[in-house]
Amino acid sequence: MSDKKRSGCVVAAVVGLLVLVGVIALVFVYSFKAVRHGKREVEEQIAEFKAREEARAAVERESTVTAVQLREGELADYSGYQKGDALSPEMFLAWRLDPGATTLAKEVFVEKVEGAAVTWRLQAGDLRTQGETIVGTFQLPYAKSDPKGRNLQTGVESIECRFAAGSKESLLAIRRDRPAMIAGRLSLVNGGVVIEDARLATEDVEK
Repeated sequence: MSDKKRSGCVVAAVVGLLVLVGVIALVFVYSFKAVRHGKREVEEQIAEFKAREEARAAVERESTVTAVQLREGELADYSGYQKGDALSPEMFLAWRLDPGATTLAKEVFVEKVEGAAVTWRLQAGDLRTQGETIVGTFQLPYAKSDPKGRNLQTGVESIECRFAAGSKESLLAIRRDRPAMIAGRLSLVNGGVVIEDARLATEDVEK
């Protein structure tokens, strides 16, 4: 074989090798881009899924009343409550669920909290007219656990709310088994739990 032919074969081989390397490089580049694009799509889908789940969880939280969480040994010290202070649901339940309280302690607390201002998130029941008053049945759910967080007791406290007849229109937004923020004055006389002069604390009532 002449030098000319041999040289042509070498050139052809080199060109063929370069073409092959170029094709492999292009395949690698496009494959890398495809992987990156696919990864980006997967990440976007995961982000969208998380956003949807968070939105669904937020709607679910807003459509139910979260039980007041109480832990044995860490209950609010209701003995220090001062007349005229606003009363939290945690302090009220600490008094209500205290098995070791004496009759005297119970009676003194009832005297102190008569007329106390409350603003509680409650679960709505029924509403009905009663003379010049609108009476509503509501519930305050709670969950009591031991110091290690293990559940000991769950329940609901039934609360009667008494609204002025003039608030009828605003109360039409209240739905059964949905939360409503109720404000008013607490009364524990005669063994009942009543919120007098009740009103919606906000205009945003779950529908």
